[in-house]
Amino acid sequence: MQSLTNQSIKAHILLSICAWGANFYRDDSGKATLKDQGLMTKWAKEAGALVFQDAEELNDDNLVTFCNLSLFWHSQGSWKISYLHKGNACQLLHINGTCPKNGSSLEAELRRRRFWACYLFHCFSCEKLFRFEAISDIENLPLPWSEEDFAVGTSSSAVATIANGTCSGSISAELIRGLNLWSSVVSVVRSEGDLNSRLQEIFRVENNISSWWNNVPVAFKLDASTISSIPQKDLPKIVLTNLAYHQSLCALHSSIVPLFCWSKGDKAYSSARQLSAQVAFDHAVAISSLISAILTTGYPLSSMPIFVAYAAYSSCAIQIPFLWCTEPSVKERAQSNIDANIKMTQGMSSYWKLASLLQLYVRCLHNVHKRNPPVISGEPKYTDISALVDFDVDASLAKSSILQFAGMLRSDDNGYVKAGDETSDPTTTTAAGSGNVLSNPQLSDLTANTRSIEWPALDIFNSLIDADMAGLFSIDDNFDLAFIDADQASWDFASIADDIVLAVTFSESPNFTTLNHIELIKMPITVHHLQVSQSERIPWLCEELGIEYDLKQYKRSPLLAPADFKALHPMGAAPVITDGSTTLAESCACIEYISHKYANGSLFLTPDHPAYADFLYWWHYVDGTLQTALGRIMLIRSAKLSDDNPVVQFGKAKYRQALKLLDERVKSNEWLAGEEFTAADIMVVFPLTTMRYFSPYSLEEYPNVLKYLERITRREGFKKTMEKIDNSMELSMGASPPQSPFKL
Repeated sequence: MQSLTNQSIKAHILLSICAWGANFYRDDSGKATLKDQGLMTKWAKEAGALVFQDAEELNDDNLVTFCNLSLFWHSQGSWKISYLHKGNACQLLHINGTCPKNGSSLEAELRRRRFWACYLFHCFSCEKLFRFEAISDIENLPLPWSEEDFAVGTSSSAVATIANGTCSGSISAELIRGLNLWSSVVSVVRSEGDLNSRLQEIFRVENNISSWWNNVPVAFKLDASTISSIPQKDLPKIVLTNLAYHQSLCALHSSIVPLFCWSKGDKAYSSARQLSAQVAFDHAVAISSLISAILTTGYPLSSMPIFVAYAAYSSCAIQIPFLWCTEPSVKERAQSNIDANIKMTQGMSSYWKLASLLQLYVRCLHNVHKRNPPVISGEPKYTDISALVDFDVDASLAKSSILQFAGMLRSDDNGYVKAGDETSDPTTTTAAGSGNVLSNPQLSDLTANTRSIEWPALDIFNSLIDADMAGLFSIDDNFDLAFIDADQASWDFASIADDIVLAVTFSESPNFTTLNHIELIKMPITVHHLQVSQSERIPWLCEELGIEYDLKQYKRSPLLAPADFKALHPMGAAPVITDGSTTLAESCACIEYISHKYANGSLFLTPDHPAYADFLYWWHYVDGTLQTALGRIMLIRSAKLSDDNPVVQFGKAKYRQALKLLDERVKSNEWLAGEEFTAADIMVVFPLTTMRYFSPYSLEEYPNVLKYLERITRREGFKKTMEKIDNSMELSMGASPPQSPFKL
């Protein structure tokens, strides 16, 4: 965050950080306001556009944005876009390299951390790692320093690498070693070779895992009794390291147990399979034990890496068959463990689309076993081997979802599945990307501190591990976002200090100030509504668009606006909105401002739309023709001119002509622009309804207009608006004008 202080941060980096952080932000009522208002994805798309503009600069800073966006789009379920950004980060590393292998400066450490962050992306998603061998000697590249050394900007500890096994006291180093071994596990479980060769590979990889784990410091090893004593800022990486260990052995040994991995039954090497089943079962139970302890501590699940949800799901897959175990203690423990795993997955599903999918898949696995309950008498080592190997389901998607992190999202032939085309049931034989679209209605409901004083660039390594980025940034007390160039992002960043509050808490240390928590709070638009007026359009617009707003209502005094409303804007007329330091009047201006700034132009048709010309005309028809004609006749009547006066005759003819034109338009069109409801419809309703309190006229001669108003009354956005504003006012939706209390 020092780059914020000295105003050197690139716009795409800041936008990507805001987008990624917004995914985890919840307001006091638990609502994802930044996500619901569309700001989160807008920031991500802007960041993507900007970083691609900078791509040819080959700047290492682009890695930060590519990694943040890869994580962000993965969390949203846009798997292809996520992989695109991850691939860009990898290619940039290929071009720029890491740094001299033995570089000991803080800048060299940061460049290595960028490399390791990208490397872990590929370990997580089970990508082939050959491309990284071309960038650097992975086995002998120095691993990240300990957090204590990184905080002071230098390290005197022995250099740790994957190959030398040296313990430097760095949890990040141990995590990389663990996930490097996880990639070896995935290579084994993907193997289609003969079982004898696979068994040899299993024992070889298991030996490597055990050797690594034996050298991991005791302080980094968790059990249910020690989790509560771990500082919250350290817990995500320590949990991930422990789960990498348990899940590696779980997947490795499950891969030869048909009941656990959903592969075709095979009785060959039955004794080895039974031994592997017990090992997998023990580690699945250990995963559940850690998850249950995490839930007990009340630790925010927003900070849990998505690998945690995957481990919980895989643990469920192994323990679900034991819900039908005849041994009560085994059955009860399985039920308790599965409950904890599901609770973890459910808690993470509001932040990660993958967690939502896995929660659905647990049900699918359970339903298949429920229809054909396995005959199990105890833990794997005590049960009949036939229960473990005589499994008659061969579901490749279920197998890949259990043994590989996000393995069901990619096929060798079809690439990554499109967002929304994920299979709804992995127990079927339909391949990812074949168009088996999620149709289960339940799915929609499942829907480390870096403290150095001088910080050349953002440490993306830690953001990969600690999902909600709490405690990620160094900062001093003075930073201002107003320096960002709005034109550079084609987005109003210059007013971000007014639009967005960065709520921060600090902890002091001898040499630095640390940002322990960051929240992005979108301050809603304030709609100033003068009752019984055309400002009713603005809350209606917000309801249609799903935009949060504060409604401040003003009563007429007795006919015109009160003084406090008139003081809002020099014209003293309704409507008025305030958005941070911006105050805006005029219906069309307010509608365009809100739609284009907060809803990507929703309810406005673009020039390439076939009905664009129709929309444009009727959008301007209201103020240019209809409301002008009605306003003219209102003034004529207030002058009490006789009906035979030429001015009166002209006024009546003009508003009747305008209404006749409108009646013809809505006779054969559902809405003014045709089939689509637009901002033009929001504009036209006031002069047809509420305005008749001041300029009474009948709609009896315009039956199509009356039918059009009936359609309006059925819109949820309109109904919600009228319940909030002027709820004592009689809606003027019929042919006759209302009885008006206002005297002109």
